[in-house]
Amino acid sequence: MTEPMPMPAVFRCSLRNGRVAYLVIVLGLCTAGLVAAGLAGGVAGRGAGQFLSWLGAVVLVAAPTIAYLRRTKIVVDAEQVRVHTLLGAPGTARREAVARIRTPRSGLGCFADAEGKVLVAFRDAYTREQLAELAGLLGVELVTGG
Repeated sequence: MTEPMPMPAVFRCSLRNGRVAYLVIVLGLCTAGLVAAGLAGGVAGRGAGQFLSWLGAVVLVAAPTIAYLRRTKIVVDAEQVRVHTLLGAPGTARREAVARIRTPRSGLGCFADAEGKVLVAFRDAYTREQLAELAGLLGVELVTGG
């Protein structure tokens, strides 16, 4: 049996992951475009209603990016592994049931048991280094192929 962990280990999605970086860049460009269009169009001089609706559009584009970066994470404590995503309840697996981590393929990776059954899946939002560190923490195999 393993020693209890004093604090849960948290692995957040990484900007060094290509998919995450692409998402942030695209939504950042959309936000910058909205800001530039509003400022060039003189939205600030057209009254409070026009300004607030423009500001709302800017926030609606930027907010999901910030929420995605804050909510997408894997949390490991003494008893379980939890995969948090932007929407929905976190997926969980008992820590001792996890025997391997399969690296993301086609956008999804997973924690699997000794027989290969998927316990909980996760999006491709983490670097290989993070997954290797996670496998070391759990004392499990990191499977990089099929």
